[in-house]
Amino acid sequence: MHYSQFCSAISDILRKNSDPGTQFIQKALCKNNGVCPDVLFALPADSALGPVVYLEPLYDQYQKGIPMETICASVLSFLERRPPFPSSICQEILDPEFAKTRIAFRLVSQERNEELLKHIPWFPFHDLAMVFFICLDLDSADLVSALVHWPLLSSWDMDADTLRSLAEENTPILFPPVLTPLTELLLPSVYVDTPFPDLAETERDLETTGSAAAAEILRGTEPMAAAERLETAEHVAASQILRATEPMAAAKGLEAAEPAVEISADGPALHVLTNRRGIYGASCMLYRDIIKDFADQEETDVIILPSSIHEVLLFPDHLMFDYAFLCRTVQEINREDVSEEDVLSDRIYIFSRETGTIIPSPLFSCHRPEPAGTESPW
Repeated sequence: MHYSQFCSAISDILRKNSDPGTQFIQKALCKNNGVCPDVLFALPADSALGPVVYLEPLYDQYQKGIPMETICASVLSFLERRPPFPSSICQEILDPEFAKTRIAFRLVSQERNEELLKHIPWFPFHDLAMVFFICLDLDSADLVSALVHWPLLSSWDMDADTLRSLAEENTPILFPPVLTPLTELLLPSVYVDTPFPDLAETERDLETTGSAAAAEILRGTEPMAAAERLETAEHVAASQILRATEPMAAAKGLEAAEPAVEISADGPALHVLTNRRGIYGASCMLYRDIIKDFADQEETDVIILPSSIHEVLLFPDHLMFDYAFLCRTVQEINREDVSEEDVLSDRIYIFSRETGTIIPSPLFSCHRPEPAGTESPW
């Protein structure tokens, strides 16, 4: 069965086995970095809101021999576990008082989201963009949220500066930072084995047919899923970072057999910075004092590796690192180990204790130099 036939077949089966009036609408859902996966929106009768089912992972399972009946039963079970969205949520989104304590920000790539940034308020941070979303369900373990577009901001009678101010105040409260030693994340983990990993994640995707401002949905993953992600690309990054110190050590006349850095209890403080939800945790690098306190503790500047939109890797800059190698390592991991949707940047950053600011690496530019006059306020 071809992919298009599979999509039609699964839609028909789900429709026949769901409550009367439930619609299953197939479309491409544009997400971060221009990634637009095929999804089915499951919209209950007389509702503009509903959960999302990703089709391509299901087709992959079908091609591996999982029967269509098993796939549909799993999807139906997934949808039954999703409590319905409140009918009042569309009106609540438009209420500025409802929004004020729920507005938050996240960091994304400017270059990879060029088209999206034409339609939303945002602020530059070097090659990144601070964009804004509203959290719609603060009590759920899932992340249910909608990106703020210009029409929604206008409906609140709010300017972009106020939006940013509210987001900078709210985000550390809604998404508290978590700074974890990498050695703890390297410990063996046990995960539940499931033939439907995408359905097993805590996920609440929202579609509104009445408001373009809320059509962009943020995909949530539970902490276990975030930890599992660290078992792959970020651990590859950590092991490759160690090799980056060797050329610098040799240049400083150190013994070649003695690595400049090791991941051990007595080694440098390599840490992963994310938030408690493990979702869009790279934004924590802009939280007030979080990296400054780490730098003061280590009594040196801090290197920041943007391992993904969900977390960054921090380690002390003891001037033993080959910045060019680190930059190439980030680029390689982005190409080979991080999904396109999760890529944040191909650059590395340095937190300077002297100035208290985050700047791109001064010794090696992964991209073309920034034009004069575009210095970051951070």
